[in-house]
Amino acid sequence: VDGILCLADILTDGTCAEATRAEAAAVMAQITSPHHTSTQHLASFLESMQDIVTALINLCESASCGEVFLLASAALANITFFDSMACEILLQLNAVHILLRACRDRQRVDTPYSKDQVVTILANLSVLEQCTADVLEEKGTQA
Repeated sequence: VDGILCLADILTDGTCAEATRAEAAAVMAQITSPHHTSTQHLASFLESMQDIVTALINLCESASCGEVFLLASAALANITFFDSMACEILLQLNAVHILLRACRDRQRVDTPYSKDQVVTILANLSVLEQCTADVLEEKGTQA
């Protein structure tokens, strides 16, 4: 059984409890850490990239508390280091809007650690030209 595919199944299953999906996001954050040296899981991860990234940004958007947001955003931050395709997927999913709106919600983004994850994601997305326009549109910068 492929662990990445199991995690993808949990993350994409809308009938799973939020806490279960958050734990799957936590495991995803751990295995996609830039400090992790094993790449054995890379192939199945790339196969499921669209589903995983979509599920994680949806979890960020619907997170009922700061811990869930932190876990999902940490996984996304790591994934944006992992493969540039993730950045393109996130832009297609309107991630800049979702993440910056979440930052204005103190229930979801309640620690500097969560903000750090958002900053990391935006920094990694910034290599794509569309990101700048999205950040400006969302008033994500201060004059």
